[in-house]
Amino acid sequence: MENVSEIIYEQEQFIPRLTEDVRNSLRENYQLSIPNECTGFIVRCLRIKDYDVDKASKLVKNFARSTHQLRDILEKFQPKFYKELYLNGLFTVLRSRDALGRQVLIFRLGKVDPKAFDFDETSCAAMLLFSYVVGQSLETQRKGIIFVHDLTGFGIQHVKSVKPGRLTQLIGLMQDGSPGRIKGVHLIFHPKVFGLIYHIVKPFLKEKLAKRIHFHGDDLTSLHKYLNPETLPKSLGGIHEDSQCYDLPLLHKLIREETIHKELQAYSVPSL
Repeated sequence: MENVSEIIYEQEQFIPRLTEDVRNSLRENYQLSIPNECTGFIVRCLRIKDYDVDKASKLVKNFARSTHQLRDILEKFQPKFYKELYLNGLFTVLRSRDALGRQVLIFRLGKVDPKAFDFDETSCAAMLLFSYVVGQSLETQRKGIIFVHDLTGFGIQHVKSVKPGRLTQLIGLMQDGSPGRIKGVHLIFHPKVFGLIYHIVKPFLKEKLAKRIHFHGDDLTSLHKYLNPETLPKSLGGIHEDSQCYDLPLLHKLIREETIHKELQAYSVPSL
């Protein structure tokens, strides 16, 4: 159910006013000018920050800064490059939401060939899916996203492909500039070698995000305390065939999306 502030601020007359307030704040406090094409992104940031102009402005600023740090790989932000990952269930989204209405993304990093997709490309594919899913639904913007990382097959070659500097940039983006609410991160079937990656990440995690990370090992009943198996594919201990659980229409729309990388290059902020 919508709360009172959502009912009030989502009225047509309030959104343009709040959006312009964010633009003014960005110009005055951060010397950052956001083009009109990015209005949709500003509105998302307002929703994520409960319509607080100062907090939304800071989020836009942090995202722009993070995008600038990733400028050397902006050309890789093209969904069509990652069709294989999306349509083969390696990076996907469930059709059903969790009990709290949050959308669930699944990443199977251990099944990605690091010779076919390097760390930058894998990161781009994941960020594209996350950003696109959040941008498509007001409910998702309000209630957030759950990540499930199935690390079956994750080995030393995957560890070697990781770029520590890039990894810390991505952690900063997730925590300070994420254009969506990350409500939980669940890791399953994680091998001991994954501890090398977590050792790099852990010092950079803020308490808020750290508390939302859950390690389940091979205990799927532990995962099911958070996600109902009736909504999950069999590969995660659910009752449905994997392909029946995925939102394939959304994934096909994402693959056809051609404006994301152009917006990132031109504006540093997408208008998804």
